[in-house]
Amino acid sequence: MSTVRDIADHLLHRADEDGNTVTHLKLQKLCYYAQGYSLALLSEPMFDEPIEAWEHGPVVRELWNQYRTYGKAPIGAPSRTPEIEPYRAKVLEEVHRRFGWMTAWDLRNRTHDEVPWREAWFQPENDATLNLEIMRDFFRGELRKSRRTPQPVDRSTVLALLENDNDLRNQVIRSRREFDAGRSESWD
Repeated sequence: MSTVRDIADHLLHRADEDGNTVTHLKLQKLCYYAQGYSLALLSEPMFDEPIEAWEHGPVVRELWNQYRTYGKAPIGAPSRTPEIEPYRAKVLEEVHRRFGWMTAWDLRNRTHDEVPWREAWFQPENDATLNLEIMRDFFRGELRKSRRTPQPVDRSTVLALLENDNDLRNQVIRSRREFDAGRSESWD
C-alpha cells in the first residue's frame, strides 16, 4: 500500500504536468478525495494515515507537518517520483480530472458540505477522525449520482472504467466552463 506522502507526491507531479498550482490546502483536499474514491471504487484505502476534521476541512496530519511551512505558496513537484500501483494511479487520475482544476478554497468549501467531514467535525467526542465506512458510503453515493457503478469491482473493471469514461471527462469540462463563466460575470 502507498503512503500518504507517495499519494501527495504523485498528485503534485500530475498537477505540475498540467501546469496547475497546488497549495498545501489544496493538496490536503486532493488526498481526501483520493482516499474517498479509493474506498468507493476499490473497497480499500489509498493510504493508512488517518484523515482528521479540521477547521478548513479534512487534513492528514503527516502532510500538514511536512508542508505547513509553505503556507499559501504553491508546492512544486518533488524530486522523487513515487511508485504507485497502476490501478491506484487510475483512481488518482480520476481525482485529478475531477478536482485538479479547482482552487484550494473551492475544494475546502466543497468538503464542508460533505458528510464525512461534517460527521467528524460535529461529533461531541474529541476524536475528529473521519470514519472510513462513512467516507466509502458517501463516495459511492457520489458515484451513483454520476451514473457510475457504486459497488465494489475488481481491478481490471476499474481500469477499464477509468480509461473509457468520456462522459465523465465531458461533465468535468462542462462544469469547468460553467464555473469559469460564473467567476467572470459581474454582480453589479
